[in-house]
Amino acid sequence: MDGDSRWMLRMALLAGCALSLAAQAVHAEDCLPPEPTWWDSPYMSGDLFGARSGLAEHGVIADLQLTQFYQGVAGGGQEQSFQYGGRSDCFVNLDGNKLGLWEGLSVTLHGETRYGETVNSIAGTLSAPN
Repeated sequence: MDGDSRWMLRMALLAGCALSLAAQAVHAEDCLPPEPTWWDSPYMSGDLFGARSGLAEHGVIADLQLTQFYQGVAGGGQEQSFQYGGRSDCFVNLDGNKLGLWEGLSVTLHGETRYGETVNSIAGTLSAPN
């Protein structure tokens, strides 16, 4: 292979690499994060038409959490059975400074409840089965 052929081969390889990189180039718009959807929101109800962010600006933050479980005794115990239950928690945080009350005042309220059934009584053990 003579010198001109090698130079042409190198230029063809360089052009091929440049075209490959240009085809894979990402535009700035493609790098932006996608618009958040209902599934991406930390709250199931979103911003509630601005109510959640409006209350937060004035020092009131409310957070509701729900945990559900289905548990059972698969073997042993007094009986083999499965039960459905859960718990819900409500947290309310108050910022006294934003509420116009007392600078440095912070109040956190926590309410919780359990619902449904548990397998503790049918497991027949001294310690909790879960």
